[in-house]
Amino acid sequence: FWLILSVPFFPAPQKQNYSYGPSQLVKGQTVLCITLDLNFMEEIEKIFDITEPTFYDGNKPFLRNLSSVIHTQIVVDFKSKGGQTFREYAKSASFGADLYDSLVAPDLKDNLLVETWSPNLGSNCSTYKVYEVKKVEFKDKYWFKSTIDHSKWAVTEKKDWACIGDLNRAKSHFRRGGGTMCLRHAGVAKQFRNLVKEKQECSKRRNVY
Repeated sequence: FWLILSVPFFPAPQKQNYSYGPSQLVKGQTVLCITLDLNFMEEIEKIFDITEPTFYDGNKPFLRNLSSVIHTQIVVDFKSKGGQTFREYAKSASFGADLYDSLVAPDLKDNLLVETWSPNLGSNCSTYKVYEVKKVEFKDKYWFKSTIDHSKWAVTEKKDWACIGDLNRAKSHFRRGGGTMCLRHAGVAKQFRNLVKEKQECSKRRNVY
């Protein structure tokens, strides 16, 4: 399986056994776990070629040498063992732009509502708008500002795509490798859209970074 999450220092190394400490309970987080066939391993390695993650534990060596990055971005379609459609968007540290503005929204051809930790780009007013979520609210009327939410998710405004990833909409992440995994599911997309209590309305011009 592939675990995509915003929780810091999780999972712990195998020698420490399972742990979920107090520091991981302070802010809102997102976690996505996908069960995949082993024949997708080569595609995952292509993604890691680009994102260059730091490996801190493992029990299986990778088949390829993650050394030379030729491309700065990649889009890969997956299907889980249960038949769910997924699409991974990934970028390298040399991509030099926001993942959601420059890759996800143009490919999905829809406006995005994006919630990430400490965003500082503001809403983007290009052809496909990328709105910065300011507050989220659950059914029990519990709400909180994005400043205490460490999660990293996005949802299309009209289509049925929801995404969970590891990058923030922040200038500091222009030069960081990472990505977001999107799933096409009407029910999931609706639930994420329903979380948006407040967004930053788009200005009449595209943001200049």
